[in-house]
Amino acid sequence: RAEVMESDHFEATRLVHPALAAGASSQVSWHLVQKQAVETSGEQVEVTLRLVAPDLNVAFERTLSLPTLEPSSPYKRTFLSPTDGSTQYYGVREPIAVVEGDTYGLALSLHGAQVQGIGQAQSYAQKDWAYVVAATNRRPFGFDWEAWGRRDGLEVLAHAKASFSIEPGRVHVTGHSMGGHGAWQFGTLMAGLFGVTGPSAGWSSFYTYGGTAKPSGAFAAARASSDTMLYLSNLTNKPVYVIHGDADDNVPISESYALIEAASPYTTPELHVEPGAGHWWNGDLSAGVDCVDWPPLFDLMEATTFDPIALDFVYQTPSPSVNATHSYVTINSCHTSYEPCALESTLNTDNEVVLNTDNVRGLTLRGAELVARGVERVRWNGVEVPVLEVDIPLGEQSGKTPEVYGPFNQVFERPFCLIYPDNGPSAYKEYAAYLLTAWSIQGNGAGCAMPYSRVTDALRAARNMVYLGVAKESIPAAATLPVSWDTNTLTIKDETHAAAAMLFVFPEGDRLGAAMVATVTFEYLLFWHQPFSSRAVMPDYFMWTANNGGVVAGMAGGDWSY
Repeated sequence: RAEVMESDHFEATRLVHPALAAGASSQVSWHLVQKQAVETSGEQVEVTLRLVAPDLNVAFERTLSLPTLEPSSPYKRTFLSPTDGSTQYYGVREPIAVVEGDTYGLALSLHGAQVQGIGQAQSYAQKDWAYVVAATNRRPFGFDWEAWGRRDGLEVLAHAKASFSIEPGRVHVTGHSMGGHGAWQFGTLMAGLFGVTGPSAGWSSFYTYGGTAKPSGAFAAARASSDTMLYLSNLTNKPVYVIHGDADDNVPISESYALIEAASPYTTPELHVEPGAGHWWNGDLSAGVDCVDWPPLFDLMEATTFDPIALDFVYQTPSPSVNATHSYVTINSCHTSYEPCALESTLNTDNEVVLNTDNVRGLTLRGAELVARGVERVRWNGVEVPVLEVDIPLGEQSGKTPEVYGPFNQVFERPFCLIYPDNGPSAYKEYAAYLLTAWSIQGNGAGCAMPYSRVTDALRAARNMVYLGVAKESIPAAATLPVSWDTNTLTIKDETHAAAAMLFVFPEGDRLGAAMVATVTFEYLLFWHQPFSSRAVMPDYFMWTANNGGVVAGMAGGDWSY
C-alpha cells in the first residue's frame, strides 16, 4: 500500500499495488491530492509517504519537500500512466494569461536525445494562444518516439487535453532531433489528431539515419510503423513546416530534404534552412530557443485550425494496435497484418459520404459525429449504410480488436503481471525480476510478478497476464492455438524444435495474454529477449533456438488464425 499521510497541504490517500517481484526493482506510485492552493511561490511544501506491505513486519516512511513555482514558470505535471499504472510527468509552458472559460491551442513538443520534458518546456517562451506541452519519453533513459515513446506522447496529449481547456482543432505537433523524427511519426501515424506537423532537425527512420537494416517478413509487419516514408500520404493537404541548420553534423539536412521530397505529392511543406547553423542553434528572433521556438512555425500553428472529424481524407495505418481511429472511423481488425489498413473518405453530396477501405476486416463508424455534420448515409465499398446517432459496426466484429491485437509487445501496453510456476525452474522467476527491473530502469515503468497459485480472477480482469514457463493446461485461453510445449520440445504450427525458446500472444477474455517458455536447461534463451525497446518489437509468435537463432515467426490473421 502506497499511502500519503494527511497534512495541512495534502489529503490522506492510498493506492494498492500488486506484489513486487523478489530480486526486482520497480516503481511505486503515490497519489497526491492538494487540500488547498499554495499562495506564494518559493515555498517548500512537505509531504510524508509510507509504503506498507502486509507480509512485512516493517513499514517505510519518508518526508519529502516539494518546491512551489509561479504558473508562468515551466513546470512538471504528473499523471498515472494507463499503460502500466506508473507515475510519469510532462513539462508545461502555460499561456501568458489563462482566462476561465476561454479555450486554447496546444503544441505537443517532443524532445531530442539527452533532453528531458522539463528542459524542452524551458526552451519555449510563453504564447498568448496556446499551451506548450513537452512529453518525457519515459526518461531518464527512455526511448525514441516509437513504440513506448509514442504511447507516452499520446498519453501526455490526452492528459493535457483533459486537464486544460483545449480546442481539439487547434492541436499541433513539433519536436527537435529525435523529437523531429517523433514529429514526423506522430504527424503521419496520428494525422487526425494534429493540424501542423513541425519537425526541427528530424530524421526519417533508423534505416536512413542509423543505417539499421530493414527487417523482412513477420518482423517487418510487427515494426512497420518505424518506416515514416510509408505513411506520408496521411499528410495530404495538411500543413508541414520543416526547420534544419545547413551545418548540422548530427542529423544531416539530407534527411529533411528526402522527407520533403517524399511528402510533396501530398502536401506542400514549408522549409526554413538556417545558414551556418548546427544541430542546436539560437538567435534573436524568438524569446525562446530559435531552433524549436521558431516564430514562423508558431505563427502557422496559430493560424491553422482543422476538423478532427473531417469527411474528406485518405488514411492508412500499419495496424489498429498503432492507431485504430481516424476521423469518424475506428478500424477493429484487418485481414492481414502484412499490409497496411487503408481508408478513403469523400463527401459525395450534402448528406452522403463515400467510404472505401482496403484490407479492413471490421470497423465501426461514429454515427453521432456524422449526424452532427448532416450526413444521412455512408456508401461503404459500394454498400449503402444508413447513419444513426449511434456507433455503427460494419464487417467482422469478432477476432482481433485494437487493444487485443498484437504484436507480442502489445501485451505490455496495458498494466501487466508476470506469472511464473510455483515449482518450476528458478530461471523463470529470475527472468521475471530481470524484465521488471529493465522496465523500471529503461522505461521508468511498473509491473508485478507472482507465482501462478497467487493469480486471482480480479487480477486477470485488471492486468494482462504474461505466463513464463507455465504449463499449457494451466492457460485455458491458449488451448485452441497451434502451439504446444513440454520439457524437451516446443511446437508452433508444424515446426518442432529442441533446445529452444518461444513467445506468443493470444486473446484472454477482453485482454491480451502472452506466454514465454523454453525447453529444460535452455531457459537462459529467454534472457536474449528484452522487449522494452522500439527496435525489439516481436511478431505475434516467434521461436528461436540455441544453435540456429530464429526458426519460426508470424503474425496471426484478424480472426487469430495462424
